[in-house]
Amino acid sequence: MASSASATYSDHYDPLWKVCADCGVVVNHHSGGGTPDDGDVPSAGLIWLAETAFFSRRALTHLIASGAFERFPGLRFVLTEQGGSWVTPALAMLDAFHFRISSTSSGGEPGVPEGGRLPLCPSEYFARNCSVAVSFPNPKDGIARHAIGLDHYMWGNDEPWFPMRRSLAEARQLPLGGDAMAAFLGGTARRLFDRSGSSARAPARRQGRIEVPSPNG
Repeated sequence: MASSASATYSDHYDPLWKVCADCGVVVNHHSGGGTPDDGDVPSAGLIWLAETAFFSRRALTHLIASGAFERFPGLRFVLTEQGGSWVTPALAMLDAFHFRISSTSSGGEPGVPEGGRLPLCPSEYFARNCSVAVSFPNPKDGIARHAIGLDHYMWGNDEPWFPMRRSLAEARQLPLGGDAMAAFLGGTARRLFDRSGSSARAPARRQGRIEVPSPNG
């Protein structure tokens, strides 16, 4: 998504989200999306490398916080080529903010309107609506799979920029068993992107909550 476009949290995109949810089209958000134009200066490349992860990951926060997943529970969203080890800490932070905003004992968070308080925790929206496709997986990404869950966790490859044979060899070094590896390398993606049956247009039945640390430690 170009940086000149409306922010991802804008309801400007609601017609698009509705069509995707109704038709079973999975929305893929690739790393590098949403980054600002740093201009044609010598430092632009280094700045992009240093900041691209931050800007790429904002889309998850935007769609959760804006209530897009609440309005369109059938919307499927995949974070592509952004790793996976960051997801659980990010959800823990968002859950902590959610509990703080929703707290009746403390009166909620000043300046947050009633409409900004979501019925579900951010981690619950992730569990229902989101997945990650991990390119260049490292051991931390493999460990993160246990918190994210196999039904949200897929392998990705940046062909032709990164040779598929090498990427596949690296993926097979992750600490995953036979069934888990099969799901990671293709089973999860096949289920998520399968549009051959009626499930492609049916509301998702995946429920649950990603296990994240308590906001109180």
